Amino acid sequence: MIPWEPPVPWKPDQAVLPPPEPPAAKPQPVSASQFASDVVQPAQATEPQPVPAPSALLGPPLPPALVPMETPGAPVPPTIEPAVVAPPIGLKPAETKEPQDPSFKLRGRIEADSITVTQSPKDKALFGNYQDAVGFRRLRLGSEGTANEVTRWVAEVDFAGGNIALKDAFVAVNHLPFLREVRVGHMAEPFSLEGQTRSVWFPFTERSPAFTFDPTRNWGVGVYSFTDDRNWVIQGGLFKSGTDNTGTDIGDSNDLAGTGRVVWVPWYQESDDSLQMLHIGGAASERNAKDGIISFNRGPQSNLLQSGLDNPRRPFVVSLTIPGNQYQLYNLQSALVLGPLSFEAEWSGTRVEQTGGGPVTLDGWYIQAGYFLTGEHRNYNRDFGTFWEPTVRRPFICKDGSASIGPGAWEVGLRLAHLNFDNANLPRASNGLPLGTRTTTITLGLNWYLNDNARIMVDWVHAIPDYPPFGTSTADLFTVRSAVFW
Repeated sequence: MIPWEPPVPWKPDQAVLPPPEPPAAKPQPVSASQFASDVVQPAQATEPQPVPAPSALLGPPLPPALVPMETPGAPVPPTIEPAVVAPPIGLKPAETKEPQDPSFKLRGRIEADSITVTQSPKDKALFGNYQDAVGFRRLRLGSEGTANEVTRWVAEVDFAGGNIALKDAFVAVNHLPFLREVRVGHMAEPFSLEGQTRSVWFPFTERSPAFTFDPTRNWGVGVYSFTDDRNWVIQGGLFKSGTDNTGTDIGDSNDLAGTGRVVWVPWYQESDDSLQMLHIGGAASERNAKDGIISFNRGPQSNLLQSGLDNPRRPFVVSLTIPGNQYQLYNLQSALVLGPLSFEAEWSGTRVEQTGGGPVTLDGWYIQAGYFLTGEHRNYNRDFGTFWEPTVRRPFICKDGSASIGPGAWEVGLRLAHLNFDNANLPRASNGLPLGTRTTTITLGLNWYLNDNARIMVDWVHAIPDYPPFGTSTADLFTVRSAVFW
C-alpha cells in the first residue's frame, strides 16, 4: 500500500488565483456505479484494470479557493444500498433452498414357487383334485422416486403368469404438518398388519386364510399420519371398492368405501443390534358393494399357483358370493418383538347386509411366532406402523479365494390359523346344501436370507377343512420359494 497524506488545510490568506486551465471536456452524467472509486471494469475491457493508489484517485490538489466548504445543517446525500430480493411468500429467508432434480430408482421382486400337494380322498371329492405347480408367484418391475423434498411417487406392475396387473401406482405429498403424507392413486388400503407388510418381508410364503377379508389395493386417496413421538399411527382414506386384480374399476354403481386404521406403540426400545417393541392396533371399513354382489375368497379353483394376485383364493375353502349393497370389515392386530423372538396375532371379520336375507357374519384369526437362529430381528417402521426388511448381519459368502464365510440369516416360524366361513344366513348352493365351511391350518416355515435382497423359503402347511354336512378332511402343501427383491 502507498501511504497517503491528507492535503494541508486551507487558510484564507493563502488564496491565489488558479492557473489557466485547458478547455474542459463536456461533462458526462455520473451513474451510481461510479461512486465506488471508479474501479468498475468497462464492458469492453478484456483484462482487469489495475486499482490506482488513493492519491492518484484524488488527482491534483484543488486550489484552496475551490475546495468545497461544509455547510452546517446541509442535507446529506442518501446512501445507495444494493437491492434485496424478497423470499417467496410463506417461506422464511433461512428456509429458501435451491430446487432439486427429481430422483429415480428401480424397484421390483421375483418370486418363483414350487408347490407339491397331497389330499385325502375325501378332500379331493369335496374340494377337487389340486395339482402340483411350478412358476412365478410374483414378477414385478417398477420404479420410485421424488419430485422434490415433499413429493414422492411409486409405480409398479406385475407380469407373473403372462398377465399384466397394476400394483402400487400413486403420488404422495409428504412432510406435511399433522397429515404427514397424502397419497392419490392405486394403493393398499390401510387395514390389516399382514396387508401392510410386503411379501418379501413376510415370514411365510403366503399370508393367513384370514387375509381374505383384507380389501388389498384399490383406487383412492389416503392419509398416513403419525404423532411426533411416533407412538401413534393414524391412517385412513376413501377408495373404490370395485377395483379388480388388474387395477381396473369400470361402472356407474356406487362402490365407495371408507377405511381407517389406528396403531399404538406403547413400548419401543431399539439399539444397534436389538429391538423390543409392542404393537397394538385396529381397523374398520364401511363399504358399498359393486353391482350389489359381495364376494370372498375369489379366484380359480384347483390352482395353487395364483400368479400376481394380491388376495388369492385359499385352497380347501369354498368361494362365497352374497347379494347385498353394504358390508363392514373389522380388524384387531397385535405384535411383540423381543430381539430375535417375535409374536404376531390378528382377527378379521365382516358383517354383510344381505339382500333378501338376514345379516351374514364371517371371521378368521391367526397367531404366529418367529425366531432368528442367527440373532437378527424383525425391523419396524414407526411412520407406517408395519414391519420392515430385516437386516442380515453376516451375508452369505462362500467362494473360491475368500477367507471369510458368512452364514446369512436363518429364521424359523410357526403359525396357527382358523377361518370361519359358516353362517346360518348364507345362501344355499344350487343343490340345496349349505355353502359354509370352516378351515384350520398349521404352517411351519424355514427362511434363509442370503443377504438383504435374496432369500430361500420352505413352508409346510397342514390343512383341516370342515364341511358341516360331510365332516373334516385333510390336505398338505409343501412350498419352496426363491426370491430376489430390490
